[in-house]
Order: sequence, then C-alpha cells, then structure tokens
Amino acid sequence: MLVQVATTVLMALSTQAPAFVPSEASLVNAAATMCKNAKKPVNRAFLMRLLRLEVSHGVPSYARGIVLAAACRESGYRAKPRRGDKGKAVGILQMWKWWETAYGIDREDPIASAKAWLTHIGKSVKKAKRKCAAPWRRWLVAQAWIGSGPRGYKCRYSRHYRLLRYWRWRIKTDKSRK
Repeated sequence: MLVQVATTVLMALSTQAPAFVPSEASLVNAAATMCKNAKKPVNRAFLMRLLRLEVSHGVPSYARGIVLAAACRESGYRAKPRRGDKGKAVGILQMWKWWETAYGIDREDPIASAKAWLTHIGKSVKKAKRKCAAPWRRWLVAQAWIGSGPRGYKCRYSRHYRLLRYWRWRIKTDKSRK
C-alpha cells in the first residue's frame, strides 16, 4: 500500500510543470546579466520584446524565457553575429537557409526569426505529444527538436532549457535570500 501511494505521488510530481514562475522583469534582468555570450550593455527593451513574443505565441509559463536562453546561447543577442555551422547558420537564433524559404523571413531580422522559430515549435508539439508521456514536457521536447535537430525524435531537453533553468534557479535563490 505504501509503495503504491509513493509511486502515485512520484508520478504526479513528474508530470507537473515547475511551480516557480519568475516575473518578466526578473527574467530579462537575468538574461541581460548572466548571458556569457552577450556583448555588454545588453538592450533590455529588445529582450522584453522577445519575451512578449513568447506570450503572444502561447509559450507555456514553465518555458517562458526560452527564446532569451536560445538567443543567448546561439548569438549573444546579436542580430548579425558570426555565422555558425560552417557558414550556414545566420541571425539571432542561428537559422539555416530553409527558414527563409519555409517562413518567408529575413534570418537577420531578430523579431521575424523569433516568430518563425516559435511558430515552428508550435507545429512540432503535436508530434511531441505522441512521442512523450509527460504532458508538460511536450513543448520543451518540441523546442529541443527545433533548436538542435530531431536526433531520432527522442524525448529530451535542449541546452537552451538548461540555461533557462539555471537563470530561474538563480532568480529564485536570490529572492529567497532577501
């Protein structure tokens, strides 16, 4: 009986999204100050625009800030960074040429790139729903597939999400110390 109760509790905890959701201002502050790739000073108004795009595209609260983390890792928030992937990836989210064809965007336009990126993740959530059991992981798994390729469509998180979790942890622990 005790084992059955413990198993039920563990399963419930593993399928729930993280409870702590930081404010937009604290996420932007963390993104601006803790991004090692960013050229200082960081344009916080631009970061807030990226964060607001997430809201308009229906990004779940547990993943809010994922565009900031991806842009930090990929380009340090620079719209015209060095080209990655042997010259094939361009822009704030290091997109390949097919993004221009599929979404009709200029890869060097950071807002258009973020919109296309979020739209593409939204399209991939349905497949993640079929592949992954935990309901709150679906969006994050779809983001990992878009951010770094499907790799056999395994249920996994991206490095972008790891960075976002670190920022959230720092925000949470800094608030608890005050």
